[in-house]
Amino acid sequence: MTESHLIDMKTQNKDKFFEAVIREYSGIVYSVVYRHLNYSAAKEDIEETVSDVFWSFYRSMDGYDASAGSLKVYLITIARNIAVSRHRALNGKHDFAFISLESEQTPDIPSACGGAEEEFLKKEEKEILFTELLKLKKPNGTIVFRKYYLRETSAQIAEATGLSINAVEKRLARSLKKLEKALEGILNG
Repeated sequence: MTESHLIDMKTQNKDKFFEAVIREYSGIVYSVVYRHLNYSAAKEDIEETVSDVFWSFYRSMDGYDASAGSLKVYLITIARNIAVSRHRALNGKHDFAFISLESEQTPDIPSACGGAEEEFLKKEEKEILFTELLKLKKPNGTIVFRKYYLRETSAQIAEATGLSINAVEKRLARSLKKLEKALEGILNG
């Protein structure tokens, strides 16, 4: 569903609009919250934070102005702000030891463009990649994350997940094929 179609729904039926926003953007909101809270919060806290993001949007959706910016960026901003606040509340300090799109731990993705456009496309591609990574079943998503984001060896991943090194490598290979297929469809479509 296109963003303009969603915005049109807002004037017709706010409840259907809100449901459509959740369906359309829950993946990216979860991705943003997960990046900020993965190392400092339990799964339940992450899910509660995602709910808080949508609740905050629901309360402010009458004030959302499509001419001021895209709905996706608006939701990402809400998600980031709430996740940072939750991180601070859970840790009682202001260190930001979470993964962000600008982190050195995030692998570079080559692009055919130049300058600012290239940087924007890299960031968008990283968001898409991270969202697709979150869709992988456990422990496959964890294995890919540890291998390419945390740069752990197969032996380290095996120890952390309780799998054999051979199982880690097989799951990694299958997961990479799934990611490649998913990304090919998204980036080409």
